This record gives sequence, structure tokens and C-alpha cells, in this order.
Amino acid sequence: MPDNLERPYQANQFERFARPMIWTVLRRHAVLMIGICILFFVVAYYVLKRLEPSYSAQSTVVMAQLDTRVRTTDVQLETFELSRVAIETQLDILRSREFAADVAQNMDLYTNTEFMPAPPPDQPVPPELRREQVVDKLLGSYSIARQGESLAIKIDAESHDARLAADIANTVAETYIAESDRDRQAGITRSIDFLRTRVTQLNEELSADEIALAAFVRENSLDDETLPNRQRADIERLQAIYDVVSGDDPTSTEAEELKGELDLARSDLLIRSRAELRLIGMERSLELLRSRYQSSIERLNELETQLQFVSEGARQVTIARIPSRPFWPNPVVILGGGIFAGAFLSVLLVALLEAMNTRIWSDGQISASVGAVNYGFLPKIKRRKLWDKKQELVPFFVDNPRSPYAEALRNFLTLWFNREGLGRVVLVTSGLPSEGKSTVAVSIALAAAREGLKVLVLDLDSYRLGASRTLGAVHSINSLEDAASGKVRPKALEIEGLPKDSISLLNVAVRSDASVKDESALLSELKSRIDPSYDLVLVDTPPILVVNDACRVGSLIDGTLFVVRWGRTRLEELQDAFEKLDMHGIEATATLINDVDLDKQRKYGYGTYSYYSDYSKAGYS
Repeated sequence: MPDNLERPYQANQFERFARPMIWTVLRRHAVLMIGICILFFVVAYYVLKRLEPSYSAQSTVVMAQLDTRVRTTDVQLETFELSRVAIETQLDILRSREFAADVAQNMDLYTNTEFMPAPPPDQPVPPELRREQVVDKLLGSYSIARQGESLAIKIDAESHDARLAADIANTVAETYIAESDRDRQAGITRSIDFLRTRVTQLNEELSADEIALAAFVRENSLDDETLPNRQRADIERLQAIYDVVSGDDPTSTEAEELKGELDLARSDLLIRSRAELRLIGMERSLELLRSRYQSSIERLNELETQLQFVSEGARQVTIARIPSRPFWPNPVVILGGGIFAGAFLSVLLVALLEAMNTRIWSDGQISASVGAVNYGFLPKIKRRKLWDKKQELVPFFVDNPRSPYAEALRNFLTLWFNREGLGRVVLVTSGLPSEGKSTVAVSIALAAAREGLKVLVLDLDSYRLGASRTLGAVHSINSLEDAASGKVRPKALEIEGLPKDSISLLNVAVRSDASVKDESALLSELKSRIDPSYDLVLVDTPPILVVNDACRVGSLIDGTLFVVRWGRTRLEELQDAFEKLDMHGIEATATLINDVDLDKQRKYGYGTYSYYSDYSKAGYS
């Protein structure tokens, strides 16, 4: 492209069209998304009808804030406030298999075939295994949760039978309360039994010690309280006599006898003193034993009295009622979830389709892909009715001079001739067949002729002669040598509604027996023989990705117009075509998007300026 051919619009103006808003993308695929949502809704409805209803019942147990138990150190009742650890322990008990087994036993679930169907006769299940299966199912049918930091425990039970759900919730609560009270009563009862045994033992020990004490008193004459005084008096009397006798002759026989009697009296007094000391010890031990015996009796009486007045450890404040309607399946949740899943999947699918869709819908894609400037959008020529044949281009153009199609061509010519250096010999080509290049070439010729320009159409597509057929002037194909030598001349066409001799046509076969170098020279010679009176020369060639003919006309043309079909040409095809042109030294001057459906373009938000041309029908035609 020449240096002076800058893009007529800034990049950010195209970028706002290259990135369509999310709502426009979703609107383009609205039918697909609605279909997926309906499909998921139908599937959810089918699942909803197939699911077996489940019922939920709830009961609540509140634990006592204060608990009473027997203190093991002195076998006395004590009251303490429940801690978090104690509450969590109770929750673990409610979730235990042993507790669930008690609930199952109370509800007679082991033999309830409605709760757990009986195994087939040919596949018997051991009783132990069936019990474990019942416990597993029961544990899965209810849940235990503490409500915040309170002492309330919520029991939620679920079952396919409404009555069974309520029974499970109530039985769990009742079993827990009963077992809790039974455990407390059992603890106190064990303490009472211990105290009774202890009292009996202490009574026996006390009786034995009292008998031993009485025997000790009798054996040592400790019941005669005057005996010690008499013994002391005898000792004093003997001592006095011994002093008198021993004063005359200490070694006399009488003195010796008195001394022996005195020693014996003193020994008897010492034995009596020791017995009295031992008696005191025995009396103290007996008193201690008697005190222990009395204390045990008092504690036993206290426990026996308070046994019937111990407060409950928990109470049921909410009784589960038989639910009137199932909590699952929830139609709102399932149907809403189906619609949400369908919407989510449809959005992902739309995003995937958009990512995989490389078809060209806007000029922003062209600009971002190959950096070329798009010079216009040619609206699709629609049939008047579904059963009408496809309208012929020339009559349509002549009969609709102010149509959006004609206005788009007029806009293209304005851009082309307002840009300096584009030249008058224009190559009109495309990447693949059926892109509408021949139709575009003839359309530009008709629009230029209406503007008073003299136009020559060089039909170099000798395979299809698309331009010639569209103009209704199919003649024999002329060789390149004859056209370059001037033996054949362009033929003026008479088209009703257009100025006389405004459009001329010349069919030329680009392929010849000449070499590539000679062929280039022939094309240069043909260009020099083109009458200067022609304001615009449109060269129609085969698609460049299919046939190489268009790549050999570089010496003939001044500019290149690449035709893109809206919604059909892919970006990779466009890139390959531009790369091939660039490899042969031919630079694409501009693009022209053909066959644009203005209704879809406006509805689906393929942002371009072309859809504004449709407003010409409202008051400018």
C-alpha cells in the first residue's frame, strides 16, 4: 500500500466493533441457549418425577445448665456447670454407634423390613451383619447439631416415610434423655451400694474393736479405777518399811525380801500404766472408727434421700411432628438448578463457539488480522418472496437506484476516488470461489456508470466468466496476445437506464503459451493500450487461493480490491490470501465485505457503520 494510503479511521474505532458486548454475543446464540435451557429443564423435570420423596422431621433437646454427680473423693453429691468439652462429649455420644444401636432396639428396626428390606432368600445375611447395616442406615438418617453456643441440640431425621422420620427424631431425643437419666441414677446407685457395703464393713470392724477393748479391760483390770491408788500406797508403805529395815542391815534377809516386794509392786504399777496408755489408744482408734461409721451412715442416708430428687440432665423442648410434605425433591431447587446448569453450560458453549468461530463478521476482524482497511459493506440482495427466483443484479440495480446496496457502492466509489494514488486499474479478487467477486466487480461498474464514469470490465476469469455472465454478454474468449496487440477491442454494452457506452467489456484469457516474463510484458502492453478515456478499469480474476492467474497481473493493475463474504470467509483464508499476494509483490489496497445481512447485523450486534444505510428506506429514497 502506498505511504499516503493511511487508514481513514483510527484503530480504536474498529476495536470497539471487534469486541462485541457480552449481551450481543448472547443474543446471537439466544436460540441455542434457550434450547439448552429447555433441554436441561426437561431433564430436571424427568429426574424430579423419578426421585422418591424424602421427609424431614426435627426435635430439640436442651441440656441442663447444671449437672449433679457423686464426688469420688468423699462420695458426696456435687453440682457443676457444663463446659464446652462436656457438651461436645454428649454430641459424640449421640453420634456413636452404640447409641444408634440402642435407638434401633427401641424402635424395633432390626426386624422392620420397611426400614431395611429383607435380603433375598438365596442370599441370607448373618444377624450381626444385618444389625450393623441397620445401625449404618440409621446413623445416615439423622444428624446432630448444636445451635450456636446454647445448650440446645437439634436432631434432624430424614426418611422416605413421613411417620418414620418423626419417630426417629423423637426416639433419638427420648433415648438420649432416658439413657442420660439412667446413667446419672446408676452412678448414684453405685455410690449408695458402695456406702452400704462400707457401712457394713465399718460396723463389723467397730464391733470387733469394741469386743477387743472390753476383753483388754477385763484382762488388765482396767475397770477398777481405785487399783492404781492402792498400788501406789503399797509401794509407799513398802518403801518406808524397806528404808527402816535396810538402815540397820541392808544385806539382811528381811531387807532383801522387802526389796523384792517393792520391785514387784513397782512392776505391777508400770504394767497398769502401760495398759492404761494402750487403752487410751484403743479408745481413740475406736472413736475414729465410730466417727467414720457414723459419717458413712449420714452420707448413705443423704444419697438415698436425694436419689429421687436428682434433676434431669436434659429435656425435650420440641417434639417432631409428622411432616405433611416432603422436603426433597424440591421442585424449585431441581428445576431452578436445571435451568441454571443449562444456562451455565450454554454460556460456556457460546464462549467456545465464539472462540472457534473464525468467520469474518466485521471490519475490525480484518483490521486486526491483516491490517487492511475495509472500504464498504454490500448488503445482501434479498428475494421479494420465498418462492421468487434470485434477482438479477443489473435489473435490480437499475430499478433500485437508492437502495442500501446502491448507497454502499456509492460510498465505496467516494472512498476510492477521494484517496490519492489508488489508480484506475483495479484488481477485484477473492480467496476462494463463491465469495461474490464477479458480482462486486459488476456492481462497482454499474455504480460508476450511474455516476457518469466510463468503465471497462476486464474479465480475466476465463474459467467461469462470472462478470460476463452477470452483464449478459458472454462472447468467445480472446487470447492475451490478441488483446495486447490490439486485434480485439472492448465491446460497449447497452444497459437500459445507464448512459450509453458507459460500460465496456473485454474477455481475455490470462493463460497463454508465453513465458512468465513475456506474459508480464504482454500485460504491460495491454495496460498501455487501454483507452485513457476509461475512468475506471475493473479486472476480474479467478480466486487467488485456487488459481495462480491473479498473481500474474501485477504489471497490469494499480490497486487491489479483496472481496470478503460476510459470515463465510474465514480469517485464516484471508491471511493466506494476503500472504500469497504479498509473496508476489501485490499489495491489497482495501477490502470490501459482500453479502451482508443487515437484519442480522443489526440484531446480533456485529458493530459496523453499514447497518445505518438501511435507514435510507425511511425517507431518503
